[in-house]
Amino acid sequence: MSTDCTLWRVLPATALLLTGVAQGPVVYEADPILDPVERVTVDNQLVGSADSQAPSAPSGLVATDVTQTTVTLSWQASSDNVGVTGYRLYEYLTVNHFYSYWLLRTGNVKPATVRVTGLEPGSAHRYAVTAVDNAGNESARSATLRIRTLRPPQAYHPVRPGDGPVQAKVGERFTYEVDALGVPAPTFSLVTGPQGMEVASATGTVQWTPMAGDEGIVTATVRAKNSEGRNDHTFGFRVHPAETDLEPPSVVRNPVVTKATAVGGTLTWKPATDNVGVAGYLVKVQQSGRGHNSFIAGKSVGPKTTYTITNLKPGARYRIWVVAYDAAGNVASNSGVRPAQLKTLTAQSAGEK
Repeated sequence: MSTDCTLWRVLPATALLLTGVAQGPVVYEADPILDPVERVTVDNQLVGSADSQAPSAPSGLVATDVTQTTVTLSWQASSDNVGVTGYRLYEYLTVNHFYSYWLLRTGNVKPATVRVTGLEPGSAHRYAVTAVDNAGNESARSATLRIRTLRPPQAYHPVRPGDGPVQAKVGERFTYEVDALGVPAPTFSLVTGPQGMEVASATGTVQWTPMAGDEGIVTATVRAKNSEGRNDHTFGFRVHPAETDLEPPSVVRNPVVTKATAVGGTLTWKPATDNVGVAGYLVKVQQSGRGHNSFIAGKSVGPKTTYTITNLKPGARYRIWVVAYDAAGNVASNSGVRPAQLKTLTAQSAGEK
């Protein structure tokens, strides 16, 4: 074996493995002190070097094809002083509000494209790629690409806290919201409905003004559609005569507990208002803690704005709301209203007073 004056030392461990030379595999390493460039040559041929330069970061990461369960990614090739041997695909995963990380999805991608399978329809993903060379040097990650897989529509009516019954009145504008899940975003159309009813294709908002003769039960169907399919939402509602009162009284806020007993307490509150007139008030109570439903603990008739509850448990905590109602049966909402707090006395403490 001849060399170009490179100084050698034979090692029993890893470095450069040469086969087919001398008696078989022999490990050689250039001495880093005597040979500062750490060159290893055989018969004046450079066969190994300490390459510590990482490839350039991949650029131009794009999704070239997206379906409900797959996505195909591609990017521009990286460069390296020796040569890029492959790419690694990472996905950014969020475990909870406090912890997220980059997960290696595929570790040996060749060439600069990869197809990811087994995804959920309508799921969101964040991907990045790195380049690797023969020495194991890994580049910085590419820019992050956000994608969402396709999903057929699923139409529904969004229900918000405090929403009352769906109903309409002759001569007044009726509005109804239809929304839909789906990727790409669905468009909306009216399939069936009364004459004059319209739906906004981009938002799904239904509008209609009933006329005399439209009283009674009305049904309509709105269709959500995108490239992956379609889905219908059918709803029904009652149209009331023009003279019908459909407006509930105003919300009662900040009721006050003025006296607690072992079985309840006395409440006072400021009067509610109504377009026709408040007929009375309902006292709604819910025991604190999990698993307790609210219930009507009492009902007052007329303008009276005080009530004494007498049907609660001793030594318990309760949340209390007061809601007004009118003669037409419209009841105010207590959604989002802060309740009064009541702790009933124990039987023993009540007896001592």
